[in-house]
Amino acid sequence: MAPPRAPVGAVEIFKKYHGRLLQLEQERLDPESAPETPLNITADMWPFIPRKVMESIPISSAPTFRPDEALPEAPDAVSAVKKQEADYILRVFYILWSAFLDFRETTWTTPIAGVPNHDTLEPVIIVDELKTDRWNGYWSKFPTDRIPPLQDTTTRVQVLCTGSCLDTAHFTRLIEQVFEGMSVTLEEISFRLDPSHPTTSLLTGQTHTQPCTHPLWCLRVTSTLTHRQWAIHLSGPQYAKLEPATDWLDFARSYIAPDSEFLVLPFGSLARYTAAVSKTKGVDGMRCDLSAGGMQAFHDTVDKAMGRKNLSWTKVMRKSDEDFMRHADKILRVGNRAVEAWMEGVGQLGKRRRDAERWERRHGEEMEREQERVWGEVKREGKGERFDGKKALEGVGKEKLIEVAMEMWREKDEEMAKAKGDEDEGSIDGDVEESVERSERKSEASKKEVEKAEGKE
Repeated sequence: MAPPRAPVGAVEIFKKYHGRLLQLEQERLDPESAPETPLNITADMWPFIPRKVMESIPISSAPTFRPDEALPEAPDAVSAVKKQEADYILRVFYILWSAFLDFRETTWTTPIAGVPNHDTLEPVIIVDELKTDRWNGYWSKFPTDRIPPLQDTTTRVQVLCTGSCLDTAHFTRLIEQVFEGMSVTLEEISFRLDPSHPTTSLLTGQTHTQPCTHPLWCLRVTSTLTHRQWAIHLSGPQYAKLEPATDWLDFARSYIAPDSEFLVLPFGSLARYTAAVSKTKGVDGMRCDLSAGGMQAFHDTVDKAMGRKNLSWTKVMRKSDEDFMRHADKILRVGNRAVEAWMEGVGQLGKRRRDAERWERRHGEEMEREQERVWGEVKREGKGERFDGKKALEGVGKEKLIEVAMEMWREKDEEMAKAKGDEDEGSIDGDVEESVERSERKSEASKKEVEKAEGKE
């Protein structure tokens, strides 16, 4: 039976940085009016955006402007459009990051003996070589109750995110689901970390390893409406990146190694690479295969349950803040229980792990060549880019956004006029009677003109 779990603490981390990110977003849009305290933006503050005008930005609430309120000017509407995009990205990040942290904790495999200097930005994970807490021959309980430093939320998240980025490939399907309905371009970035950043490391005996020295993967999201770009890196806390989704230029400037070339790949490239690695006979292949099975159990349960209730992630994204958090957390809990149940049903992992370790010791060079071959095939689909620190993106232009915003207000006027007319049925009847009377008067006037013309003849 799977060991009991404690909450990861993703909500605490998310709430801690949520207000700061929104404040930075407002400062970027209007530096002069930036508030001194974090701006708590909710879905009720957004204007109603008709789907036929802006299909790329799902609405998160019903119309909130009353007929007696003055409508904002067009530039404010443009800012609202950009803020709504930022809010949507925050919600996407919350779902993905919460699911990722739960998945990492549930499928944890590294026995931990201790975490010294946890109060710094570069905690060290001492690997338990005796593997005292290993169960079912492979899994290890994440030792929050046994190691006090892991009770600190920040340290716990940093340790959970330490390691290879390969298992983030199993979230490809979930990423597609949460971005459904939003007009964005998704790309995968393979990059090397700026060595000046402190990183979480593993200490096994006398061997000290830093996973961040290997190429990392992150997701780049580009809005096709505003051309804004964000970077989402789920395992970023291992190098002290604890803030949510980041502006792409800020991310590249801060975290990508200077004067290095990063690789831009089509979305899904990491999933194809991981699928190929899972077919190899080494430990990496076993790890990728088991992670894929766990995430498949997640989708088998969650997707069917949401389908029965006629619910989709797009609908969840459009709910108010409170309802969004409630629905998202409930769905993710159901999915995580499915992963736990799947883990209990997987057998003979001890023998499989020993066979993988034995094969890797005997055929290590062959395994490396196979992984390099697969990586070469994936790499050919991408293109290299270099960040020079000065590159800036050009948007669609303020005129285009103002045009879209003005169309929003015209749609708003029509809706309010229609709503006002529906409130008073008597006025509708009066309008109909008045229209009939006008038609009769026009008809009588036409008859008189005809008779007058005939008299003249």
